Amino acid sequence: MIAQFFTAQDWHGLTAHLSRLSNADFRKAEKHIRESILPSVPSNVFWQALLNLIIFKKAAFITGMLALKSQLKTDTNTIESKDARDFGSKIAAECPDSVPKLLNIALPMLQTEKQISSLFSIFAVHDERQQIAALLKIESPLTYFVLFKTLKMIPDNQDIVRKSCIYIMKRNNDISYNMVSILKAYFGIDEMKSQLALRLDTYELSYLDRNYDTFLHILNGKRPRI
Repeated sequence: MIAQFFTAQDWHGLTAHLSRLSNADFRKAEKHIRESILPSVPSNVFWQALLNLIIFKKAAFITGMLALKSQLKTDTNTIESKDARDFGSKIAAECPDSVPKLLNIALPMLQTEKQISSLFSIFAVHDERQQIAALLKIESPLTYFVLFKTLKMIPDNQDIVRKSCIYIMKRNNDISYNMVSILKAYFGIDEMKSQLALRLDTYELSYLDRNYDTFLHILNGKRPRI
């Protein structure tokens, strides 16, 4: 029965139906929507439904953003769509406290720098320091690459680079130590003590922002391809 509301794009009818359910039935419906319906509906329906569901009951439906992973397999440009932009602007206006949570859910699923840029754009997260705060929460080579490029955009960035290094070091693994090594070497953070896993020659620093593949190569402890 719930699927018919998605087919008709009847969001008022959907939320009215959900509001009449018992607690037990509501939990079953929420799981069915999150795991079965949202991953499989067309892209425009996904964004419209998720918008209405989060506004209706954000605590229950904010994790519906997990279905973005399936949506991206069907349409890699879905985050650039008008429906995505409408979703982001309305969530930012009506449920601004949901934006950091949605970023935290969505960022690990993204596969390109362009997708990350589009995600920040739909939520109007244009301030580099806000972007850095979101990126630091995610441990992936791609978010590390975008973090590196974003740090470069900030004037007088020594303090925020230092704080970023401290945050990343707490992960206590080889990739995090390599990332800290990259930041320290590139931005000249000499006075900060850390467990260095990667030593870079001066010539290698100029290759870091050539493209993501080159950055990933260096992050993994390999010499850049010249």
